[in-house]
Amino acid sequence: MPRLPETPLQLLEPRAGAAAVPTQFGVPWPRGAMPQSPQFDLVDASGSTPVDTWVAARWPDGSVKWTGHAGCAPAGDARLVAADGKEGTAATTAPRTGVVVEVSEQADGSIDVDTGVLRVVIAPHDGAPLRHLEVDGRLVGQDGRLIASSAASPGSGASRREHRVRTTAAGIERRGEQQVVVRLEGHHEVAGERVFPFVLRLYATAGSRRLRAVHSLVWDADPESLFLTSLGLRMEVPLRSAPHDRHVRLAGSEGGFLTEAVRGLTGLRRDPGAEVREAQIAGAATPPVESWAPEVSRRLHLIPTWNDWTLRQLSAHGYTLAKRTAGDRPWIPAASGTRSQGYAYLGDL
Repeated sequence: MPRLPETPLQLLEPRAGAAAVPTQFGVPWPRGAMPQSPQFDLVDASGSTPVDTWVAARWPDGSVKWTGHAGCAPAGDARLVAADGKEGTAATTAPRTGVVVEVSEQADGSIDVDTGVLRVVIAPHDGAPLRHLEVDGRLVGQDGRLIASSAASPGSGASRREHRVRTTAAGIERRGEQQVVVRLEGHHEVAGERVFPFVLRLYATAGSRRLRAVHSLVWDADPESLFLTSLGLRMEVPLRSAPHDRHVRLAGSEGGFLTEAVRGLTGLRRDPGAEVREAQIAGAATPPVESWAPEVSRRLHLIPTWNDWTLRQLSAHGYTLAKRTAGDRPWIPAASGTRSQGYAYLGDL
């Protein structure tokens, strides 16, 4: 049997770190080069990595024109190679060993997806379809839901109306060994009117802690009487540690991050101790409070706790970061820059 062609692949952006990075991409094929689509592997200097493959388009003669692929990105440039190097053999459809995505559908309609390191439970629930997320067996998020608000006029003084975002359906759109796509459908309800049908797709990849979300919304409301003022995804994050062991990361421009603890222990009038300061700066758990300098440990409740953070990108050329200690307190400017990379992190130790 003829050997299938190999395709060289190059990463558009260099991959940093050792964490598994999910990727999806498409490959075009010459007419007649591939009568059928086999399984493929990504082969680089470190070895072979399986990827899911599906046919995205065919030539008029029935041969494959485009294939889609999903899996974890290689560390560098790689080649896309048929799993056994030949077309149409039984080996191309046999299950492969290694980490795969496990999916189960429950009697109540919920969908349980496990990548080996990330577990997410999705339910067709009106309010909070993302029931919970676990990383390495630890609950990191729950009750995830879409939120939105709008105003009846474009003026800055117009009152906002909170939308009721309803999820009406949830199902598996694509199921592979390396990646699963869950599709959620729903709509918004505002001022007694049903508007903005949407689709939310969630991508979970074998061996990866990342959950990718792609949101598509159809604008079917009157543009003269409904002005969208906010749209986002909200999730409850369970925090178990004390505020000085909780950390916030907000991405700035050119790869920089604002990195702060919720309750900072550096730059104080009194020093808690070098070991305490160094641990917090490094993002590690601080020593027990009893071991701190008593001048600080006895007054720990007086140190501000920055509960709220906001990043506003009001144009392509400027953003501002601000924080506050409570909902009835003013926002304090924290940083500014050109264009934020759009990443945010909240977690504890």
